[in-house]
Amino acid sequence: MCIRDSMGDITLGYFEQVGKENAVDLLPENFPSKAGGLPVWVDNSCFEGLKCSKCQKPLRFLLQIYCPTADDYAFHRTLFVFYCSEKLCKNQSSSFVVIRLQLSENFEIPKLEKALEGLDRPLKDEFIIETETTDPSEAKHIWDLVQNPDDEENEKDENYEKENKKLKAYEAEKDGEEDEDDWDDVDAYRNEVLDDKEFQFYTRILKISPNHVVRYVRDANSFPLWYHTKGKLNDNKSIPKCELCGSTRHFEFQINSTILNQFDEFGDYDWGVIAIYTCSRSCNLTAGPAREYAFVQLAGDEKEIDALEKLMSELAMKNPGGLEEVKESKSKKKRKKKAKNNVIKEEDEEEKKEDEDNWE
Repeated sequence: MCIRDSMGDITLGYFEQVGKENAVDLLPENFPSKAGGLPVWVDNSCFEGLKCSKCQKPLRFLLQIYCPTADDYAFHRTLFVFYCSEKLCKNQSSSFVVIRLQLSENFEIPKLEKALEGLDRPLKDEFIIETETTDPSEAKHIWDLVQNPDDEENEKDENYEKENKKLKAYEAEKDGEEDEDDWDDVDAYRNEVLDDKEFQFYTRILKISPNHVVRYVRDANSFPLWYHTKGKLNDNKSIPKCELCGSTRHFEFQINSTILNQFDEFGDYDWGVIAIYTCSRSCNLTAGPAREYAFVQLAGDEKEIDALEKLMSELAMKNPGGLEEVKESKSKKKRKKKAKNNVIKEEDEEEKKEDEDNWE
């Protein structure tokens, strides 16, 4: 994967398993785009000792994107994303580190004398990232349909329905609880998510280009494809400026929630979108690598997401009738419990009356 001079275009990245036929693509001199395993660069010494700013534990490599610019000093340019796998850190923006490395066209490959050390254990699976370019006007058309659903015959797509099933699964877990107000909370959560314009836009884009993990748009006016409205950034004002030259950072690419399906290690992660912001000038590097910025938008409240994911696969077996069946089942249980309590109450009153009669 090479993204060069793609200002304004949308480039999508797909994962392809590493095998014998494409392993050569991972050589440092080929400047690969990849995910999992260890990072690949002509000199990996700059990655040693990367630690989480919160817990100080070693970071784990996630992926790298080869994205040169037209500048001579960035003829070869790669962005590397690392994250902390510790439980208390893994879903926070501050636990991510983004490294930018650049080389001129006539660089010399240094002699590597030792293996890369000082990082967290690598992800077991390893992928090469292949790309395709899409027309930005297509995304604009979809956004217009989301904003004006009357212009479309069928406004609910397959992914929309899948999310509805997840929410019903969440309701199924509420079956054992006695507070009727819980159902109001569930209904409110469903309406909040399924009526969210950003969420509808996200799922429709992924339906057109299923399984794409990376979405690259390097443009001053570009912005992420947010997972939903909650927790998104409305502008770049909160993004810190480049630490080297002081220039503003612009959005460059994002990692979608689809990456959670690619690695077994991500079974309990809640990432919705990981948005990467980089120096708008991609300034020249004279003293080592540059640090860029990652912003993590979660898929939702952690407890809600855990419940949804846990029961998603069980819904069809336990409650094939869906929400109405769950509510009916819950109502029956409550009626039975109430009837049982009434019987016990009547028996207690009769026993109490007998005791009073005997006392007299």
